[in-house]
Amino acid sequence: MLNQIRGGEYKIMKVKLTVFVAVLTASLLLAGPSHAFAASSPSSRILAIVPTSVENIHSVIFEVCASDTVNMRAPEVIINSLAEVKNVKLSKVIAKGTCTTNAAQLSAFDPANIKIKVIDKSKLNTMVDQAEKNLIKIKSDISKTNAELQGLLDNIPGNTPTKKDDIAKINDLTSKLSELRMQLKDVRSEYHRLLYILKGN
Repeated sequence: MLNQIRGGEYKIMKVKLTVFVAVLTASLLLAGPSHAFAASSPSSRILAIVPTSVENIHSVIFEVCASDTVNMRAPEVIINSLAEVKNVKLSKVIAKGTCTTNAAQLSAFDPANIKIKVIDKSKLNTMVDQAEKNLIKIKSDISKTNAELQGLLDNIPGNTPTKKDDIAKINDLTSKLSELRMQLKDVRSEYHRLLYILKGN
């Protein structure tokens, strides 16, 4: 009878612990991105380590912060203990100057030995940022050139140019559009190449 009571108490404690871990993790994750202090490089820190109902398995709730200058794409951290090393890749981009909270489970005989380290991809992220800016600029230039060409044609009766100046201007704009499209193709290829490298690292 006593053993049954003790067994029942253990099950109740186990359920309570599981619920506590779930509630704590959910509350931290639902908090969403937060603003970080100004930093020149990405950082990470452990917010809480909670034992699970499985022996030596712990829920590790952690925070990852982007630097104040570069968006953090393909954020990645390494969580380790003396018993296990885990590589955790986050799916969402962390905007520059903000932090996000996440969680993972790790095996550890002593939770005090659990450490976390963010993988710094600042150089690649900076290159991706620049490629994005180049894409935006080229697309804007194409749009402006198209509008200029359309405006020129709208002022020509029947859209049939006869003046040398109009013909030369149309040819110049057409050549410019061809060049811009080539640039767009090259920059887009470079952008996707950088993203591939970034996510593969």
